Amino acid sequence: ELDRVVITAMGGSLHGAYPAYLRLVNGLSSPVTIVDSSELSQQFAATITNTTLLIVVSQSGKSGEIVDLTIALGSTPGKVISVTNMADNPLANWAEISLCSQAGDEATVSTKSYTGGLASLHLLAEYLCDGSTATATQNLHKAAVACQLFLDSWTPKIESAAKFLGADKPLVFVGRGNSFASANIAALLTQEAAKMHCTALSGGQFRHGPIELVREGFAMIIFLGDASTRDIDEALIEKVTSHGGRVLAICPESNPVQEGHDRLLLTYPDVPASLNPIMEALPIQLLQIPLSIARGFAPGAFLNATKITAVV
Repeated sequence: ELDRVVITAMGGSLHGAYPAYLRLVNGLSSPVTIVDSSELSQQFAATITNTTLLIVVSQSGKSGEIVDLTIALGSTPGKVISVTNMADNPLANWAEISLCSQAGDEATVSTKSYTGGLASLHLLAEYLCDGSTATATQNLHKAAVACQLFLDSWTPKIESAAKFLGADKPLVFVGRGNSFASANIAALLTQEAAKMHCTALSGGQFRHGPIELVREGFAMIIFLGDASTRDIDEALIEKVTSHGGRVLAICPESNPVQEGHDRLLLTYPDVPASLNPIMEALPIQLLQIPLSIARGFAPGAFLNATKITAVV
């Protein structure tokens, strides 16, 4: 009786929902849409009907746009599934099905709640497409082990990456497929934590105009988690470096790219491809520490914002 799926969220939660969106688009026969919650509640709430499956993602479950959405839609959606960090919040209480990552309290920018959200959405998307989470659960256990391996030896890798990039110029983050989520959360975290000007683009969008930014001093971070686009991603690296730019490439250990004076490689332990976004988030989160310090800020400390955005 549900004829379409709408995924909605704000900020990092929206970026973290993108891999699940791609899985559902390719795995369901019903149309699937992803949209930020402010636009949904303010511009086209009337498009949500009693035949809509609405998936709402929010770390806190009580940001201003999310609360507005619960008020604007009321009992209209055919079914609401929420994905939050903890259980007791307006969104989880509104939803008929509430998934909670239970990552625990966070005082600063989204880190463990982001990866916890990715894991929860991975399970949800696999269940909606295949009716089972058995394989997805096994794969998440593998990813947890891989995360620990990376975190046990992260310091020298991240410090080298920060020196290579520098902290005095804007950064461009690029990714395709599931890794587009990583590019977006990377830009958001760097803006929040290190207070740096940066942007996130798909590889294709970067080719359409922003490539004109490339010259001596230009720095890009590219996520190479999507094996199906590796050839065009590597061609983009060659293009950027040929015009004087520097590229930090983040990819699985089993599929590295060549390093050089103008390109640095940062690898992570292999996991099933659908979970690469969890691994890609870790170096970006950790990179905020040396970047923030180099720019004179306490890592992750808010100056103008708050942990929960209550004002729409």
